[in-house]
Amino acid sequence: MPAMNFNEKLEKQFQNLTIEFPEVPKYIGHVYADYVELNALFLKEEITVADISDKLQDVRDSNILETEELDAIEEELTEIASLEAERNDVIAERFYSIFDICKDRQSLYESDEYPFIVSENQIKLKENLSDKQKMYILLLLCSNLNCFKIIKHELTVDFELLSHYALTSYLPSKAIVKSFGKNSDYTGNAINKIRTLAKEIGISVNENKISCISPHNVEERGCDLVAWIPFSDKIPNMFVALSQCACGKDWDKKQSDTELFKGYFYFGKSPLHIMFIPCAISNTGDKFHQHDRVLDHLFFDRKRILEQFGKIDFFAKLKSISAVEKSISDRILV
Repeated sequence: MPAMNFNEKLEKQFQNLTIEFPEVPKYIGHVYADYVELNALFLKEEITVADISDKLQDVRDSNILETEELDAIEEELTEIASLEAERNDVIAERFYSIFDICKDRQSLYESDEYPFIVSENQIKLKENLSDKQKMYILLLLCSNLNCFKIIKHELTVDFELLSHYALTSYLPSKAIVKSFGKNSDYTGNAINKIRTLAKEIGISVNENKISCISPHNVEERGCDLVAWIPFSDKIPNMFVALSQCACGKDWDKKQSDTELFKGYFYFGKSPLHIMFIPCAISNTGDKFHQHDRVLDHLFFDRKRILEQFGKIDFFAKLKSISAVEKSISDRILV
């Protein structure tokens, strides 16, 4: 059977679309806020706190309904009525806290970036979305690949390309940014790509390390984007950045990948490690969501990626923008 083209995959993806409840081992507020936004994206009417409560209670989401906080209440209260009332209050507070994150996003993002209208207990998709608002939706899809398995490849490829544009915009004009992942600027096997990159930067490779790479390996994992700011003297004491682009909810486990990749080279100065994620971990406070999982990396999340762009003139290069347009036009929630 011949492989499906992207339009066929897109039709199949949206034919029986189901927004799966958050696949995380514990309650992570920003992930649940994404779940609320996905429901608002695919439903023609507004989504309310009660709607989300019904959906998550129907599937008996243990992250919401079974928490240490509730267990403590059980130990303190002996009357069944009091226990049930307290339990319902805690559950309701949890649902409202999810909507509070959406309201926080509405405050944090520029009006032409955030595609939803959020009130006290409901959220709705705006009409006549701007390009940046559509890009927000694209990043929302990329953050929830468990719901979009059929077009997962296209989403991850385009997220890497989007990260390339964001990094290029963030760095000074003399910076050189190269793709080393799915959209690689280099050809040949992984060893040849590493040697070519080292020659361009003007550094040596660690022969002992790269000898462990199979000659059949064409895509050495660990680094998706490489950037450097050269000096005219060509001395390798310069700014170099190694970037990883991670769409999955387990992005925190991939932070060490560029550290491993660093071992293939003898850098004149230790490189900066950068992480690009489509998740929305920025907020109006002074710490990221899940800040305890953020290592010594420079992070670009949904907000930081979006703010790198003024006019978005590269949309046509993103194949998965069709998924965004279809999301907006179909608005059918299963």
